[in-house]
Amino acid sequence: MLFKCQLWPGSICKCDLQIHPKSDGSQIVMVTEFPRKQGISISNAFEILFDHICETHYLNPEKVTYLERRCEQGGLGQQWSLVHFEIIKQRACNPRWQDVTESFVRTIITFK
Repeated sequence: MLFKCQLWPGSICKCDLQIHPKSDGSQIVMVTEFPRKQGISISNAFEILFDHICETHYLNPEKVTYLERRCEQGGLGQQWSLVHFEIIKQRACNPRWQDVTESFVRTIITFK
């Protein structure tokens, strides 16, 4: 689904959003950046975007696994990152990106 939020006045971040619930009550949140830059990059606005997603969809940020997918222009491939972060006062901060494979992503999404 399209997720769009205003990060600060005059700046819009748009991405495709998928939320996969897990049997333990956690969720996997997967965001995909659109090929044509339409606003702020999802990686450059991680903390604000993540907080907006959690607030909009009533997610506990401490129970979210967050994945970013970036598609190469022209459909030549894609890159996946697992984003690790700290939660301080119900807000995400100090993000660290770890490159992962599409196989890894499929495994964690299908594992209940």
